[in-house]
Amino acid sequence: MRETKPSVCPHDCPGQCSLLVTVESGRITSNLIEVTKRVF
Repeated sequence: MRETKPSVCPHDCPGQCSLLVTVESGRITSNLIEVTKRVF
């Protein structure tokens, strides 16, 4: 089952960019998409 889930950039900078990732069978399967509005 394919799902889109919120995440954050793993880099240790003050930006804390929000991302949406596509997850399939517990693994990220798509490119990361930056979100300008915080999703959490």
